[in-house]
Amino acid sequence: MQNIHVERYEHPERVGYHGLVRPEDGGWILFIPADGGMPQLLMEVEVPADEADDNPEAMANGAKTIKGYAPAIYLDDRVTVKPDVDPTEGPCPNLKG
Repeated sequence: MQNIHVERYEHPERVGYHGLVRPEDGGWILFIPADGGMPQLLMEVEVPADEADDNPEAMANGAKTIKGYAPAIYLDDRVTVKPDVDPTEGPCPNLKG
């Protein structure tokens, strides 16, 4: 079992989120919207560096894989990651809050 961290943003009106909930290992992040909407669950994913065209720095440094987060999609009792979704194209929280 691991610790769960709950963090609050100082200025939720600027980032659009009250805060987040995440496990210590960072396997997922749940963002709590300031407008009372549906929380957003992002799952940690790992992709081969040669598929990450938008990260030439990582490839130049010899990275074989790149870690990041992708929106999770709920299916029945399972949670699966939909890697073809670009989180920068939709509502995506400002992690620097």
